[in-house]
Amino acid sequence: MKKYLLILFSYAGLEKMDEFIFNKLEKGDKLILNAVMLKAVPKLVNHLTSDVGFLGDKVASDVEESVVEIYYDNAKDYMESLEKKAEAEGINIEKTLIKKHQIDKLKAEIKSCKADSIIINFSNNEYVSDQVKETEIKDWLEKIDLEQYIFHDGKLY
Repeated sequence: MKKYLLILFSYAGLEKMDEFIFNKLEKGDKLILNAVMLKAVPKLVNHLTSDVGFLGDKVASDVEESVVEIYYDNAKDYMESLEKKAEAEGINIEKTLIKKHQIDKLKAEIKSCKADSIIINFSNNEYVSDQVKETEIKDWLEKIDLEQYIFHDGKLY
């Protein structure tokens, strides 16, 4: 029985993530899912709402809140879907929705869970990548002995 830690910073390419996960894991394995939410939205929304004079403060704020809410709902929906698939395959799953990303807590979680492998889905969006401190996480992961699968929006690197 192996233990896998799945960390999601991006919710793009999840079909490919599912395919990888369910080809890799076997009955009796354990999957620990940490779905990370970000407080700010990608630059694209920032650009769309930056002309407050045109849209107005209320509209710009409402658009940003809607995007964050959709992001949150997508994460919850994916977690539920993954749980159903895992249970059907006989894979034990433990899931956590992390509302505030803190790199020190993430490192502590990676060490303490004693996983055999880690699977991370980062984002291709550099704004999101900067928020999660992707480079720092990757540099730190290189220094520990842990099988790693690094994705960017569902594409394995």
